[in-house]
Amino acid sequence: MEQNKKSILMIANFFPPVVGGSPLRTLKLAKHLAKKMDVTVLATSNPQDIGNQVDWKTTPKKEDGIKMLRVFSLEIGTLIYPVLRLLGKEKAAHGSARRSFYWVMPCRHLGWFPFAFIRGKIFLLRNKVDWIYAAYPSPTSLMLGYWLSLIFRKPLVLDMHDSYYGVVKEFVPTRFHRWIAKCIEGRVARRAQKIGVATQKIADEMIETHKLPREKFFLLPQSIETQLVDAVKIGARSNKFTITYTGALSEVQNIPPLVKAVTKLVEEGKLRENEIQVKIAGPENKVKLEEIKALDKFGLVEYLGLVGYEESIELMKASDVLFLSLAFEEKLKYAHPSKIFEYIACGKPLLAFVPEGEASKFVRENRCGLAVTVNDANELAKAIMQLKSDAKLRQDLSNNSVKTSKRYDSEVVTEEFMRKIGVA
Repeated sequence: MEQNKKSILMIANFFPPVVGGSPLRTLKLAKHLAKKMDVTVLATSNPQDIGNQVDWKTTPKKEDGIKMLRVFSLEIGTLIYPVLRLLGKEKAAHGSARRSFYWVMPCRHLGWFPFAFIRGKIFLLRNKVDWIYAAYPSPTSLMLGYWLSLIFRKPLVLDMHDSYYGVVKEFVPTRFHRWIAKCIEGRVARRAQKIGVATQKIADEMIETHKLPREKFFLLPQSIETQLVDAVKIGARSNKFTITYTGALSEVQNIPPLVKAVTKLVEEGKLRENEIQVKIAGPENKVKLEEIKALDKFGLVEYLGLVGYEESIELMKASDVLFLSLAFEEKLKYAHPSKIFEYIACGKPLLAFVPEGEASKFVRENRCGLAVTVNDANELAKAIMQLKSDAKLRQDLSNNSVKTSKRYDSEVVTEEFMRKIGVA
């Protein structure tokens, strides 16, 4: 480590090669912090867990300047998930199997905790560290940050992509389990000097739940590596009107209504089969893919599987509209999917099928797409026709997407993060 540089130890159980918005959020922050600080990331070396998908191409490269501390993990899900898949119980693996862990432990990722604690302790004994950063998910990252910060008297900054207590209180089995989750989050939050939150709603919820001072919190939005996105060439375009979705396929993402909507438009003769197509790229979920296939009467959907980051950008740039969706559940009203930011950086209109809340507010305020906030495939079909028939509207929304993306450039977000923790 350079003597005059400030240094930070970043603790993140969810970190590439794990695929998803949270791992990429931490990676992008680490890469840009490494331009001005000594950055060390403490993460697991075997990230396979229930439902996790991995892509080793997303891991930090040598030129990124990030020091990696990878530790072994005894993840129970690593053993259980393949067995459930072989037994044809994949849906259980994504649902009841996950929930069952909460009967015996506050987090199913405790398998890496002892190894990470020892490795982190050795690192802090041997190296100068100015800040400890801990990212949620998972709560084990928060607990590691808490204990290492307490033992070595280092300032702690949290990155809350969601509220741990706010998420798990919906499905932990008893009041006692909810109390444990609340105590863990409260203890860690009170220890932290600063808490970055993805949305203001997360801050409001944590302030109310744990009686925390508002000045602890600052907005740490998802960021976009706009230069990287701009450098990717546009993929091969189709002569069909193309709606693309990239990301996970689960109950949360709610993709089937899109298939229902385009199928309905073809059935009613408003569109011909050769005029429209839906492309989906993301980790395989056999249960959801079977549901989508059953709805796709005209072969309008093409599933591309899990693709690399640059390939997904190519795909999005070659599309006419990008689809954003969330299940219509109370707890998801305040979700702010990270894929929004990649979408707008690609300069395309968004078609948001989401409950009234943070995501719909973002789309409307920035005028970068259309938001359908009722759980009705008919309304979604109307929005598709509006975008399909109005090229000027699509262009205006595209221009607004590009303009908005500049405010969330990774350099801008990282500079603000450094300013908030006093190392800018």
